Amino acid sequence: MQTLHDPLEGAPWTRYVAMGDSLAEGWPDRLALTLRRQQPDLAFHNMGMRDLTTAEIHDAQLRPACGLEPDLVSITTGGGDVLSERWDPEEMEYELDRIVGGLRSQGADVITFALRGIPSETRAQELNTRMRAVSARHSALFVDLEDNDFYTATVQRLAAHLGNQTKESHDHIQRHAA
Repeated sequence: MQTLHDPLEGAPWTRYVAMGDSLAEGWPDRLALTLRRQQPDLAFHNMGMRDLTTAEIHDAQLRPACGLEPDLVSITTGGGDVLSERWDPEEMEYELDRIVGGLRSQGADVITFALRGIPSETRAQELNTRMRAVSARHSALFVDLEDNDFYTATVQRLAAHLGNQTKESHDHIQRHAA
């Protein structure tokens, strides 16, 4: 019988902060539970709030997050930006750069995520390209969900668009973040 390796074995993080929009409202809690297998005293703070743009996440969450001195931060953002009538990809990239750069300069490991299932695939692709670039500039981990068939079901896309993430989508994101 083959023994499965725990991908989080030896995980060094002791202070995890989840920042972002509605996608940060559920699955980071599950990731924190998983991380606590390695670090039972893990401090965890979830700042996720629905309907925020990247600029609003910067303004409302960056300073409080930095004050917690995290060593791990996950950021889910972009949905509010691409769904906005005022979609401005340059502004979104600028604000994300400020968030990721600020956290990395403080020494935190940062995880960002591609978006999928947004009604405007063109906007989503541009967002993901810019998110990937910001992550690369700051040596952050970019989790690419773009080419994953998990999100192809119309019901899943609709649920995500309405902010009603299912247990399956949270499980999926948690597995890819770990």
